[in-house]
Amino acid sequence: MGSPGDLFSCRWLRPPAGPSWTQPAVSEWELRCARYTDRHPHEELNYVLEGVLHVTAGGVTRTARAGEIVVVEPGVTGTYWTDSYARMLAIYGPNPSGAASEYPPGATPLQEAEQAADTTPPD
Repeated sequence: MGSPGDLFSCRWLRPPAGPSWTQPAVSEWELRCARYTDRHPHEELNYVLEGVLHVTAGGVTRTARAGEIVVVEPGVTGTYWTDSYARMLAIYGPNPSGAASEYPPGATPLQEAEQAADTTPPD
């Protein structure tokens, strides 16, 4: 398995406005032969731009292809994976309470990759 940066990348198009925010946050992200699990206090929508994304949330597994969307409800643990490649547009939020997201044990590569991801908004 490669390094986290080889498996996951993320670029914020509209980053969260601080620890709590009232407007949606938007990012473009990619997975390459990877799997991870997380839980957010806010709704998460993933619109698949390329490839195939598998998501298990609330005990239901869904496979989304380019042009399809997957919604993970607030407080629900989501497991995301692809056997090859997937590129998505993610819409988070709002998160007015500022509650933190959770990354359960074994959630890598997301935890490490998220720290290394480009979080600089585009010009």
